[in-house]
Amino acid sequence: YKKDIKLMAVIASALFWGSGWAADNSIYLDQAGDNSTITMTQDGSGNKVKGILLNGTAGGTTDSAKLIGNNQTVNIEQTGATNVLSLGVNSTVSGGVGVNLNYQVTDGGNTGYISINNTGLGTASNNVVSIVQSGGSAITTLNMTGTGNQLGVTQSGGANNKFVGTINADETNVTVSNTGGGGNETTLNLTGNKGQVSVTTVGATNVTSVTQSAFGSAGAQALVN
Repeated sequence: YKKDIKLMAVIASALFWGSGWAADNSIYLDQAGDNSTITMTQDGSGNKVKGILLNGTAGGTTDSAKLIGNNQTVNIEQTGATNVLSLGVNSTVSGGVGVNLNYQVTDGGNTGYISINNTGLGTASNNVVSIVQSGGSAITTLNMTGTGNQLGVTQSGGANNKFVGTINADETNVTVSNTGGGGNETTLNLTGNKGQVSVTTVGATNVTSVTQSAFGSAGAQALVN
């Protein structure tokens, strides 16, 4: 398969370790600074985006790449099978945009772990996340805090895709579209007021689970089609 890593960044301060020609095409990312724009493209199978341990050595698959700062734009595209993304984004802005994340994977068996506001205090606001899984057996797990968030998830072109979202935030809108294939799963757990969820699914043997906990008079809304 073709091996290619392209990494472009305009940031305040950053540490990138890339093994572009290694067997697993790994990118190690540790970045801090506001108003950053980061684009990562990996082409081939077995690619990884992950973090660096405190001692400066390359971390394991579940060690999150770290992005710290407000008003971040992050674009990640992985083309090929069995790729892994482990990403932690931390923003502390209480107004304006925390992070704008676009994550797209193509082909089967890809795995994504995403934490928005990572170890932050939940003060991030107006995070916008778009996730597109094309191909079968892709699994993405998202944890997100903050307020005024927008989340869009599209699973298409294959069977047995899975998305799990845990969101602790007020005024968050979630739209999930499962098209093509069967056996796709959507699990959403939302805590916060004025949450809105819309899930549209086409195909057989799909599973949808939505849990909402709202404490204010505005409540929450879920539409499942």
